Amino acid sequence: MTISTNYGTGALVGVVTHENLSATSDTARLPFTTRAVFCGTAGTVRLETVDGSLATYTVPAGYLVTGFFVRVYATGTTIPAADIVIIK
Repeated sequence: MTISTNYGTGALVGVVTHENLSATSDTARLPFTTRAVFCGTAGTVRLETVDGSLATYTVPAGYLVTGFFVRVYATGTTIPAADIVIIK
């Protein structure tokens, strides 16, 4: 997959690997640190960055949030896990 976009909080260009998120969690970390989180539907997503900061984004459908994230929280996230793609 190649993603080239200026949506979200920055630009992500290059060949990337991805996987659909199976579930959001307030305790379990992601299997890898992400470069971006793609939100397929509109809503709110709460993320933890690699430095432990928490960020909550209210996004439209098809939004790419760029950054280095280690967790997608269940609490504070209204987007279904099936509509979230985590990108390496």
